[in-house]
Amino acid sequence: MLTVNEKLEALRARMKTQAIDACYIGTADPHDSEYVAPYYQARTWLTGFTGSAGTAVVTADQALLWADGRYYIQAQGQLLGSDFDLMKQGSPGVPKPEVWLAENLVPGSRLWVDGRLLSEALARRLEKALAKKDIQLVTQGDLVSPIWQDRPAPPSGPLFPHEIQFTGRSAADKIREVRSRMEADGADYALYVGLDDIAWLMNFRGSDVPNNTVALAFALIDRESARLFVDLDKADEAMVDFFEKEKIQLFPYEAITEQLGLLAEGRLVTNLERASRALVAALPAGVSLLDKADYPY
Repeated sequence: MLTVNEKLEALRARMKTQAIDACYIGTADPHDSEYVAPYYQARTWLTGFTGSAGTAVVTADQALLWADGRYYIQAQGQLLGSDFDLMKQGSPGVPKPEVWLAENLVPGSRLWVDGRLLSEALARRLEKALAKKDIQLVTQGDLVSPIWQDRPAPPSGPLFPHEIQFTGRSAADKIREVRSRMEADGADYALYVGLDDIAWLMNFRGSDVPNNTVALAFALIDRESARLFVDLDKADEAMVDFFEKEKIQLFPYEAITEQLGLLAEGRLVTNLERASRALVAALPAGVSLLDKADYPY
């Protein structure tokens, strides 16, 4: 098992081969979840800090961890013996990560963030903060996975229905309401990324995230179809029948990018605080965006 400093050395080696000057590694999954499955806990793996929130920034000669006031003591202890320095988020004189990057990176630098784990809204805020120094935000590629030797497996918990006596409404009824709201907004598609939103909309629950009854999934609604993107091995025959009765089509989880790329010209509504840069980048040029939070509640 690698030490934190050995992980830093491996990451910096990959940064050098990719001409990357800085890495930004937050606490995130592709769904902007508050609690993330172990498979996505790259910041914990890299730094050794196990708090539920935090951001790591790595350059060729610095390694910094931002943690809020809940975790100052814990983070200080868990960083002992490593090259990471603690940035006490919220303390006087401590800049936010994007401000630190804008102030400390040289003009023309390249900052890498995993575009699958970065919301489009945060990507735009980062780009705005870095634009004055012509710092490029690189969101393609994966610098972490090749060096994460003992990475946990992706979560594989089974799906189960959330019955009508608890929901009060069928999934088909909720989807009809989505389509009604889409029509009012002039939208042709609605993309759901938040795991809680999707579980509510389609009346199912899962076991992919500790202490949260959700499953990794995406949902895409249009005027004619409702598509659920999920690991198909999680749905047994009873769950397949359940979705069929609600007229929900099942697709593999990883097919979301391809399916977005096949959309015809139109308008897509989604919450850009949750939808990732990678998902937005997959959309054809003819698909415009309507940023709307908590749609359709």
